Amino acid sequence: MENGKIVVICLLFILLIVLVIFGPVFTIWSLNAIFGTQIPVNFTTWAAVSWLIVIFHGIRFQAKKN
Repeated sequence: MENGKIVVICLLFILLIVLVIFGPVFTIWSLNAIFGTQIPVNFTTWAAVSWLIVIFHGIRFQAKKN
């Protein structure tokens, strides 16, 4: 492989990891900003939002499949 392709693959992998970690945090932040919910950002709420993202993504995937 070329060095450029390896760099692109590594950057995409890093981006994926960053989105998996910070995606739920951004979701909590946006809910707090829009609705003023005062949801604390901690591991428990991060895990709960991560689970909701997984569940809703699976429901959307199943809806497309049919």
